[in-house]
Amino acid sequence: MKGLLFRSVGAVIGLSCLLAALSCARDQTLDWLEIKPQNVNLTGTPTIIYTAIGHYSHPAQQRDISTQVTWQTDAPSIIAFSDPAHPNYLIPTGLGCGTNLGVLAFVYRHPGNNQEVHGGSSVNVNCGSGGGGGGSGADFDLSANPSNPSVAAGGTAQITISVTALSGAPMVDLALQLPPAGISAAFNPPTVSAPNTSVLTLTVSPSATAGTYKLTIVGTEPLTSSTVAVSVNLNVT
Repeated sequence: MKGLLFRSVGAVIGLSCLLAALSCARDQTLDWLEIKPQNVNLTGTPTIIYTAIGHYSHPAQQRDISTQVTWQTDAPSIIAFSDPAHPNYLIPTGLGCGTNLGVLAFVYRHPGNNQEVHGGSSVNVNCGSGGGGGGSGADFDLSANPSNPSVAAGGTAQITISVTALSGAPMVDLALQLPPAGISAAFNPPTVSAPNTSVLTLTVSPSATAGTYKLTIVGTEPLTSSTVAVSVNLNVT
């Protein structure tokens, strides 16, 4: 009888410990995501393996959650997570080049909760002609000045986009890729014969939320289907 009592008490204690552990796991909070590597420079089309480290509290802990996050880039025509078997493998497409291209990982803070936790990094894909010195074989390059403009909500900002010819005189169509809500863009002119410049005017809605917006400007040469991208950080006050 005494042995049965001890076994019963032990079972209750064991169950309590298990429930406490489950409660701790359930209450653990994902505070932020750390993405590795940071600020990669690429030439050619090597595969880059990314890691997402989740930083948790209650209790404090770090875990590799690379297979649990969703991976995206802001220039999928140039760099893409295109291997279904390895969702954290970034592969340059070889169809373009650009600077400060964004890599993003995100995951929901709790299952069933639509609050996301984000982590980011950036990639530079070197431009070059003929495919010998760069990642794309593009015969032009892009730059933006200023690269960190500031504008008040309801105002406008202007950025000079310089299109540099690496060979010949390519005709390049300019566009703002996936502009965020509340920000519209106009290029003057929208098509440039390199070497030349275009003025990008960004108009910010009065209701736009203050913060920093990463914008990607894409140049495309229709004749060769080559693409080059450059990113700017727009500070809305």
